[in-house]
Amino acid sequence: MRCPWKRALVAAGLAGLLLGTAACGGGESDDTDAEAGAVTDVGEAGDPVEGGELTVGLEAETNSWLPSEGTFNQPGTNVAYAIYDPLMHRTEDGSVEPYLAETMEPNAELTEWTLTLRPGVQFHDGTPLNAQALKTVFDDYLTAPDSRLAASLAQVTALDVVDDLTVVYRLSGPNSAFPDELVTAAGWPFSPTAAAAAGADAGANPVGTGPFRFVSWQRDSNLVVEKNENYWQEGLPHLDKITFRPIPDEDTRLSSLQTGDIDVLQSLRQSTVVKARELDGVSNYEHLGSNSGAMTMNTSKPPFDDVRVRRAMAYAMDQEALIEVLGGAGVTPPQTQFFSPDSPYYSEALEESYPKYDPEKAQEL
Repeated sequence: MRCPWKRALVAAGLAGLLLGTAACGGGESDDTDAEAGAVTDVGEAGDPVEGGELTVGLEAETNSWLPSEGTFNQPGTNVAYAIYDPLMHRTEDGSVEPYLAETMEPNAELTEWTLTLRPGVQFHDGTPLNAQALKTVFDDYLTAPDSRLAASLAQVTALDVVDDLTVVYRLSGPNSAFPDELVTAAGWPFSPTAAAAAGADAGANPVGTGPFRFVSWQRDSNLVVEKNENYWQEGLPHLDKITFRPIPDEDTRLSSLQTGDIDVLQSLRQSTVVKARELDGVSNYEHLGSNSGAMTMNTSKPPFDDVRVRRAMAYAMDQEALIEVLGGAGVTPPQTQFFSPDSPYYSEALEESYPKYDPEKAQEL
């Protein structure tokens, strides 16, 4: 039977966090950040209910589910965190802490990081998550010449096994932020036994340690996962089954939510979020985070090598008008930086000094 949820829209790509602990619930609230002018949280999760299933509409399909092959944008990350657990994870305050890892400690020079795994964790195929599994995955997949992660892990000169649950990442130089690398794909352990058996099809048959085990994948149609009965976190997950459906068209995905064809919609589009607020029987779970897109300029070549041109472009940008066109006020405030006010990296100084819309000043420059 289906989970007796109200239908839900999950904005800003937080479905992965919701589905990882997948609970049924209801209730609504309206928490508006008056200063930012944006709703940051609408709806309360309520108490967990055991069992049931959900169908989740995603923005796009993902090319592969093997961490070394996949391009894990927001939609893919939502699926991946159902199948995989990270070695490290980011907490609400922005710090990085152990997750599948029990501890992670550097040497004094920050050139070696010793990671100790939690004991007793198994992959979905029943094989153990141990130090040798991490080394095999690192050597044979993550740092292989065709790996999408090879460049980001180039600083790691070796991963050495210390004992059954302990490895050492040896770096080419000091890096205090290295644990961040193990929050995303480079830190999602998968069964090397299953990957070797699947060969070239490993990306279509993911085997992790996460709360849900992979069942099937029909590319561009649906991916199905079921409850991991042997999950290392007692009492989780609550759901029995999740079906992920890529529905690239925003209006079609929203219509599917409205008609009940899907139970959860994931979107990063402001216009979709605004429309969803008007739907009856839909609970919104919105978050104004640091997800962003950008246009980069080559500042070594004219005209962008001239700081006056770059400042003029900033003064010429009418962010309020752009926001209105993209979906209307109340979704995101004008931005001065990549980080939102709830981020530990947010800069008040930059907020105050960033050029405000001034076409006359732009013209002068």
